[in-house]
Amino acid sequence: MEQNAVIQNVINLLHEQKKTQKSLTDYLGITQNAFTDWKSGRIKSYHKHLPKIAEFFGVTVDYLLGNETQDESPSAKANAALSQRIFTEREWNLINAYRTQPPELKAAIDRMLGIDESEDSYVYLAASSESNRPDCITRISKEQLEKLQNAPETDEDLI
Repeated sequence: MEQNAVIQNVINLLHEQKKTQKSLTDYLGITQNAFTDWKSGRIKSYHKHLPKIAEFFGVTVDYLLGNETQDESPSAKANAALSQRIFTEREWNLINAYRTQPPELKAAIDRMLGIDESEDSYVYLAASSESNRPDCITRISKEQLEKLQNAPETDEDLI
């Protein structure tokens, strides 16, 4: 059977980005046998995975479908940007590594970097000697954070 152009693009991206078939199948939550079936043309269930495949590689679905030329591809743009020294190779590696992470890890990284778009904040709560509650980090709303920021720092401030 002739290999599908979409699957050929996926194989090319695996090679270009030095990623493994296993890392892709793990990311998609499928077996390596399913990917082998895609490559052979026996099964075409990859269509429902296209958005996630595109996310894994940091490309568009249009690129996977062959609707963008090589010059428009993210890897071509990345190489052009590197040659112009817009980003260092390490910065591109960080960007590409971020793109392959699951949403919950991306959200944690965003919070750590202070670029989280949610209205919630995270605060460290120290355990008090009167309770058995351990130290923890918890999410609070913007309003709760304002109340905390305006609260007295010690019990002595209340007197």
